[in-house]
Amino acid sequence: MSQSVLDLADVKSRMLVVRNQPVLLDRDVAELYGVETRVVNQAVKRNPERFPEGYILELTSDECSRSQILTLNGKRGSNIKYLPHAFTERGQKAINVKRGDDVKIMAVSDLHGSLEGLDPRGADVVVVAGDLAPMKGWGIWHVNDQVKWINKRFAAWCEAYPEIEFCVVPGNHDLFAQRSDVPTKVVWPKNVRFLVDRLTQVKGLIVAGSPWIPPINGHWAFETEDERDMARRLDWLPEGLDILITHTPPRLSGSNIDVSLDTASPHFGSIALAEAIRRVRPRFHFCGHIHSGDHAPLTIEHGNGCTTISRNVSRLNERYEVAYEPTWVEI
Repeated sequence: MSQSVLDLADVKSRMLVVRNQPVLLDRDVAELYGVETRVVNQAVKRNPERFPEGYILELTSDECSRSQILTLNGKRGSNIKYLPHAFTERGQKAINVKRGDDVKIMAVSDLHGSLEGLDPRGADVVVVAGDLAPMKGWGIWHVNDQVKWINKRFAAWCEAYPEIEFCVVPGNHDLFAQRSDVPTKVVWPKNVRFLVDRLTQVKGLIVAGSPWIPPINGHWAFETEDERDMARRLDWLPEGLDILITHTPPRLSGSNIDVSLDTASPHFGSIALAEAIRRVRPRFHFCGHIHSGDHAPLTIEHGNGCTTISRNVSRLNERYEVAYEPTWVEI
């Protein structure tokens, strides 16, 4: 899969209408992603949980004949030598065709200005799930200092690894991301994707980022009013994600991913986020916010063999000391 978003006009030009709905043939999906058709169909066979009923249509020979669908030798009107798959709109969102080796991810959160000991060499993508900048106060010059740190320290760190793509979501301490009155403007390096309710495609993976958190006291960045407001702000998330990055953890029964184990805190996670994860079903979810929340992998079952692996990847403990190693996964 290419790193850029597919050309919408090219996608629309390949659409066919089958059973009163627009579809893309497996051959066209393969051409759009620059792979062989067999690679697309292998991806479907290996990940059946990503393609429940209604995602893919198995066409009949009559449908192929009526639609004059392209055949194996690429000529219309020839004898049909195989019955192609047709991807509905939901199936198109779920397809994830990768070329080459697995993508190596290094995920961290809650750096609070500490890049000490962080070595991303060997990663294809680095995920930062919020609270990357140091914070010394709420004043405009304190916020401006955050921007200066990003433009100097964080940018230099990212630019030292030009072969790595960085996907960054801000957190509630990253006041600069919500302030329009900051004198200095952030200049992100070319290999940084800053995701505030944004979708991107990187190294063949579909990644979404959202910074919102449950309410605290109204003084922090990206606070929502309540769980209803949180749900509204997550409603844009599409199905078919490989990675979902949020600052807040979800609130799930039986899990301590959102509990400060250092202080025996109550649950601080979001129920609305948990519901969004169940709806969207990303392959991986990375979060932070609660520094000493349970860092063990949390498997969220969706049925039909489909799961989401959710990880708290905070770097610091509640005393703002480096306490946890970065999380590494391969996709």
